[in-house]
Amino acid sequence: MRIERHMPGMRTVVLLAGVLLAPLTPAEAWNLAPCSPDAASKRAATAKELREAKLGSLKYLPHPFPRNANEVIADYKHQVVARWGNIPREQLRPGQTALIDGLRRDTLRIEVVTVENWGVRRCSDPRSGDRYFLLTITDASGREIARAALEETGSLEQTGFASGTEAPLVPPSAVAQRVAKRFGSGAESPVYVTTTGSLRCDVLMPCVATRAQGSVYLVSSENEVFEIPAQRRLLSLKDDLGSHEKRNSKLNELKADNEVTTSLGGDVFVALRKHGRLSDK
Repeated sequence: MRIERHMPGMRTVVLLAGVLLAPLTPAEAWNLAPCSPDAASKRAATAKELREAKLGSLKYLPHPFPRNANEVIADYKHQVVARWGNIPREQLRPGQTALIDGLRRDTLRIEVVTVENWGVRRCSDPRSGDRYFLLTITDASGREIARAALEETGSLEQTGFASGTEAPLVPPSAVAQRVAKRFGSGAESPVYVTTTGSLRCDVLMPCVATRAQGSVYLVSSENEVFEIPAQRRLLSLKDDLGSHEKRNSKLNELKADNEVTTSLGGDVFVALRKHGRLSDK
């Protein structure tokens, strides 16, 4: 998937022809490490700027902090057309042209899901919130042409254009059922997540996190399964992974224990135990 980067849950399908659907109901953040009060304060100041931005400002959004799928799509359409809509067609890539034409003609089908944000930016960048909106965009034939991620604010993070080889998103509930079957215990509260680390869950190809037997299991888009045990081994990005030498030393130490790292937000990382691949059934 080719990525175009921009300014740095619940499943709902919208047909851009104008069907109004149920809202994306706000929910408590599903994460394992809270941000500091200082990070929350900076996030609030950024939110105030976005809400007060006027039409014509680069920060303007039709629906800051969108509350439903229609508002998410309106924010996305506004930003894509504003960035690429006035560029001569011969200067656009084919994927960009198809996307802009479809948005303008209301011929695309867009599915919106939420992705919990466990990335480093969640607690270090005031523009980054507790979750993303992930949009899967298909044309009238049902062919996926792009995926896009919007910040919780509605600001566009990135668009990835389909190469034709992308695996479709598997519903978190289906992944949880396979985790339960593998480990012989019920799996609860499955969500999409994005993380950073030696286990990287891209926001356009997220992992699924679910709780089972006191642990949290992460399943990658390649069906690899990892466990964060109840007794977590937390790491500091600054102190444990902040230099090439520190990172290599720590990763080699974890490798000996069949473990990898992933982020929980800001400076906090965690060690995960590898469990091989999860069955597709």
